[in-house]
Amino acid sequence: MQIVASGTLGREFTRSADALRRHQHMFRLHEERERKAKAEKAENDMSDMLDAAVLVVTAAEIADFRVELETYDAATVAALQENGLALEQVRDRLDAMLARAHVLPDGRRVFKTEDGLQVFDEHGNAIEAQTIAPQEIDDARPRWEAYKATFDEEQHLTQERMDLLDYQARLDGARDRLDAGDLSREEFDALREDLKEHAPDAVRARVPGLQLDAGAERDLASGRADPAAAEDLSISPDMISTGPIPGMGR
Repeated sequence: MQIVASGTLGREFTRSADALRRHQHMFRLHEERERKAKAEKAENDMSDMLDAAVLVVTAAEIADFRVELETYDAATVAALQENGLALEQVRDRLDAMLARAHVLPDGRRVFKTEDGLQVFDEHGNAIEAQTIAPQEIDDARPRWEAYKATFDEEQHLTQERMDLLDYQARLDGARDRLDAGDLSREEFDALREDLKEHAPDAVRARVPGLQLDAGAERDLASGRADPAAAEDLSISPDMISTGPIPGMGR
C-alpha cells in the first residue's frame, strides 16, 4: 500500500480549493454578463418601441394637415381671384396708354420721358433722335415713366399669378401624397414645411400663423390692400372650399 505524505495531500487540497474558487468566479462573471446582456436588450427593445412610436404619423396629425391644406387652398384661390382682377385692370390701363401713344411709321409705339430728353418704345428700347426727336411727340401723349410703371406692375402680377398656380399644383400634389397613405414621418414633416416655405406672399397675407415676409409687407404698404381691408384678407373656416373654383386654373 502506497502512503502519501501529508505535505502532498495539503498541496492537492489547496489546488482543488483554488480550482473551485476559479470555477465559482467564472460562473459569477458569466452570470453578470448574462444579466447585463438581458438588461441592454430590454433597454434597446424599449428604445426601438419609442423610436417606432415617434416615427408613426398619427390620425390627428393627418387631420390637422388636411385642414391646413384646405386653408392654404382657400387662400390661394382668393389670391388668384384678386390677382385676376388686378391683372385685368392694369392691362386695360396699358391698352389705353398704347392706344394714345405716338406711333412710328413702322408701327412701334413710343413714349418720351418726363424731362423730354429721351424716347423709348413699348418694349423699353431707346429710340435715337434720328428716328424721332422727343419734341416731335405731343406733350398730351402718355409719358414713358407712367407707361413703364404700369408695365412693371403687369409683369409683377403675371409672375405672381404663375407663382400662385405653381403653389396650387404643389397643394394638389401634397393632397395626393396624403391620400396615398404611405407617408413616412420624415416625408410628412418635410411636406408640411415645404408648403409653408414656398407659400407665395399673397397666400401668407391670408393665412393666420404664416409670417408675412418683406414682399408681402411691401404689397400691403404700397396700397394694393388698404389697412382697413387688411383684416378681411385672412381665411376663416367657413370660407374653405373643398372643390375648384371655375376660371382659377384648376
